[in-house]
Amino acid sequence: LSGGKPIFTSKVAFVSDRDGNDEIYLMDYDGQGQTRLTFNKIRDYMPAWSPDVKKLAYTSYKNLNAGLYLLDLEAGKVSPVSVRATNFSPSFSPDGKKLAFCSTMDGNSEIYVADANGQGVRRLTFNKAIDTAPSWSPTSRELAFASDRSGTPQIYIMDAEGSNVRRVSFGGNYCDAPAWSPVGHRIVYVSRVENILHVYPLHQRNTHILN
Repeated sequence: LSGGKPIFTSKVAFVSDRDGNDEIYLMDYDGQGQTRLTFNKIRDYMPAWSPDVKKLAYTSYKNLNAGLYLLDLEAGKVSPVSVRATNFSPSFSPDGKKLAFCSTMDGNSEIYVADANGQGVRRLTFNKAIDTAPSWSPTSRELAFASDRSGTPQIYIMDAEGSNVRRVSFGGNYCDAPAWSPVGHRIVYVSRVENILHVYPLHQRNTHILN
């Protein structure tokens, strides 16, 4: 009736240290059927689903640095995406074609994109500031992200190829974790205002915090 996807057959990926260190687990939407997916002696975290729910991208310290890996849930196969330096915050594009993530492989945190299979890694942002938290628009044509290039962390949007970068948040002195609404007309994000962190909506047309 609503056009939204049902949750009753969906799965939740999460991180738990119940077995001694951070590992990735899977469970049904209601908490049943909990299953461990990774088996490493050091941390695995930040799981992100592919749109076809057949793969998980995640960060693992299994080779002593924070590498980004793809787990094929059907084949049980793990393949590396980027294992040099620190790699985190994976995000699949809604059309299933691309995987955005953050990496320090060139010295500081920048946003990169790869094909959905983890191949063809290329850099999108080129700035001395820290760029993090990439989030795809529903059309897969834009990415929202957080950057402190203006002095304090704020929310920016760029085209999927890294061009047309523009700032869209202008409130608070620390903004992070942007997430698009399903139809793409709003972005919600975390902002610190008067030393308190709250979630704020941002309307794409007006590009300012809505109270």
